[in-house]
Amino acid sequence: MFRWENDAEDSILWVKGQSKEAIAAYYGVENVLDLRTFERLKLPRANRRPRVALTKQDIRRFDAHRNIVPEPEKAVYIFSDASKYEVFGEVLEFDQVQDRYVKRLKNMDILDHNSEVIVLMKNQRGLPKDRPGWVHLDQLLKDTASSFNAKAYVIKSDVSGFRNQRLAAVLLNRLDQLPKRLRDLLAKAKNMPTNSYQDVLLSQLWVQVTGKMLPDIKTDFRDKFNGLVAKYPLLSVLADNDDHLSHYLKLIAR
Repeated sequence: MFRWENDAEDSILWVKGQSKEAIAAYYGVENVLDLRTFERLKLPRANRRPRVALTKQDIRRFDAHRNIVPEPEKAVYIFSDASKYEVFGEVLEFDQVQDRYVKRLKNMDILDHNSEVIVLMKNQRGLPKDRPGWVHLDQLLKDTASSFNAKAYVIKSDVSGFRNQRLAAVLLNRLDQLPKRLRDLLAKAKNMPTNSYQDVLLSQLWVQVTGKMLPDIKTDFRDKFNGLVAKYPLLSVLADNDDHLSHYLKLIAR
């Protein structure tokens, strides 16, 4: 704007310094102007579309734009003031609610992708009482988290970790060749259920909703397994050589 108004052809520098004299000496220039003496530029105001007045009956979808939707018979609703959302008393941004809760519920199939999630503004807080098909997000999260068995989840996770250990994984594929006690232990571990992807998502949601940590529970599979394989020292040594391991297991059986 300065160049255009003053038809300036020379280079113009915009610098920050302690004094005009110091700037002139440092850059070797003759003409230094103090920006504070300039009149502020006034940008022309853009013509904006007039805001459409929203009524108490206008239901907004929970999305980045809060689009108006026909009133749904079934919906999960979230209270909002201005641009923020309240979940369990915590004021969150749209992306935080979407990533922590709504996406997780959809990935768990608690919400299918056609489920309507809506936003109720300050003057709409009384609407849900006459709409039995509407449920607050907090309540849906509490109901979902209440179905989670933290102890069972941790036990299944521990057994899965045991089964994935190198030597245990190798011997699980040779159950019929193992000594009886070792075979029985590994067979028991093999037959125990595994956490599904849905279980993992539910565990994450449970931690988020309750604020609790998963319990620290360890099964005795590792200790029993270590005690049994200690009787056969070459098992871990030969685990990576199929031929040698087969020969060793035959010797044990004999």
